[in-house]
Amino acid sequence: MIDALFPVRETGWTRIRPSSGSAPIANPTKIVVLMDSWSASAGEIFIRRLRQIENVVFIGTNTSGTLIIGDPIKGKLPNSYIGTHWGTALKLEVESGKFVDREGVGYLPDFWVQSEDALDLALKFIHKYGMSADN
Repeated sequence: MIDALFPVRETGWTRIRPSSGSAPIANPTKIVVLMDSWSASAGEIFIRRLRQIENVVFIGTNTSGTLIIGDPIKGKLPNSYIGTHWGTALKLEVESGKFVDREGVGYLPDFWVQSEDALDLALKFIHKYGMSADN
């Protein structure tokens, strides 16, 4: 009965491209990214991808560090039929040939700024370094 409720998935390892240690992807566009502990899960995956390209600056605080478990599925417990969900994949990044566990730590910004000040300081950063449309 349990197999009918929760189909078996193929298991194995998936190697995630490192966010550092490899040649960055060329990008002529300057990008400023605001991030904080509300940046979680898929948001952290997006930040991981942005860290692979040139001309990206991260401002704020570290992300939530909730990206180690992925590919969630929903189901119901067999006796109580209480709805639940859980991850089916363990996702560890590989840097310099070693697995990196970011759970509870997340990704760190280039410039540490409290969330309430981040937008104002990011705009000042953009204007100071000639990244605005006015330049």
